[in-house]
Amino acid sequence: MQRSLTRRLLSAYDRTPVSENPNAHLVKITLSWLTDPALSWTPGPGFVQYGRFWMRERHDGSPIDNGDGTYTGVIAGFRPGHAESAVPAWDGRPWPWADDEVWTITTPRREDLDNELNAKAYRAIPLAFADDVTLVRESYTGHPAAAADAYQKAFRMRYGLTPTPRHTTEGGGYTLTVCYRPNLPWRTDPAELAHACTQIARELGATVHIRRDSAVTRSPFGSPFPSAEALHRAWRRSTAR
Repeated sequence: MQRSLTRRLLSAYDRTPVSENPNAHLVKITLSWLTDPALSWTPGPGFVQYGRFWMRERHDGSPIDNGDGTYTGVIAGFRPGHAESAVPAWDGRPWPWADDEVWTITTPRREDLDNELNAKAYRAIPLAFADDVTLVRESYTGHPAAAADAYQKAFRMRYGLTPTPRHTTEGGGYTLTVCYRPNLPWRTDPAELAHACTQIARELGATVHIRRDSAVTRSPFGSPFPSAEALHRAWRRSTAR
């Protein structure tokens, strides 16, 4: 595997146009693997994950209704703050709750379900108790979503990188995409990078895909993917233990 990856990385490097902009031409390395189903939880087919929040939608981001004009979203692992302390726990106990909760919200209003609920789950509290909303509440402890979160935390602790959950109707799993910048003067050596990819892929039972990409996607928080240097450093940390 290492020899093949080295050849593919060198080939991608040789075919990359020279540019003064190190981000103009990227080589994307994607590691993909399947995990135990308990560690790759999803509420069901069609759900897209935004951190702690899942929403049923198509690949173009348009919502998928339930066939009856309602929409469903799931929030996993949250509890209200002081401002919402009048809300009892799922088992009727008063605030403060003994455990975080998992809420499944089915509403006739698409606008009720916004991926902002990932960062601000408390916004779901008033809408979740509306007369025309169906709310299912469960304990977070012991829930498959908690197992998936624990897996990601362990991954971050070991490698210093965050795998991106990948959920499709065909199956579930995780992907980790890193960017190799051939025009960056202090880039990681392709052979060293191939070695890092090989070792991590073996540990995770992953497959590795390499492709060149000239269309650089930017996010408001900077580069959307870890760099190849970050992957190499993570591999060195993991093998040093």
